[in-house]
Amino acid sequence: MDELSGLGCFEFFVIILPNFLKKLRLPDKFVAVLDGREPREVKLREASCRHRSWDVEVVFDADRHMYLKRGWEQFARAHDLRLGHFLVLSYDDRRHAMLTVKVFDGSMCRRHYQHGDVAKNPSADESVQLNDLQMPSKDYFLSGKCDLTVSQKAKIHELVNEIQPKIPVFIVLIKKSNVDQRGT
Repeated sequence: MDELSGLGCFEFFVIILPNFLKKLRLPDKFVAVLDGREPREVKLREASCRHRSWDVEVVFDADRHMYLKRGWEQFARAHDLRLGHFLVLSYDDRRHAMLTVKVFDGSMCRRHYQHGDVAKNPSADESVQLNDLQMPSKDYFLSGKCDLTVSQKAKIHELVNEIQPKIPVFIVLIKKSNVDQRGT
């Protein structure tokens, strides 16, 4: 089925970058798929917590970039989101503009929240713990504590120079031991 013909459910991912508490930018392709049906507000919920949702304002800038704004910070703090976390979002317009979020942390594993775990620490502040990330340059940051070889660093610099990203690139080092024998 063509993505543009019937939205239904649409999935995308977002990597948490600096200054994420103020607003979270959503992918331009997602905005294009909405095709004039952009909500002013969405309900945001973590996938393992079905009973709690946050009303989050949706705003657009002059370039038609879509952001989660009012309500996003409360959701981010309640789920202890940090720089470098990887979010997989599923949008379902059949369920009152619901965005369901799966959170993956610096260990590259999904976080599972129990009903009582959410919103335990509303006073967490924006100064993110960077000990699980490295930012060797303004163009990229590394997941975990990667000890890169000279060859790996050269490949990263070559890639960054080739793609010339507007935002920092998130680099994950996958070792052979992280992949099973079937290549998954």
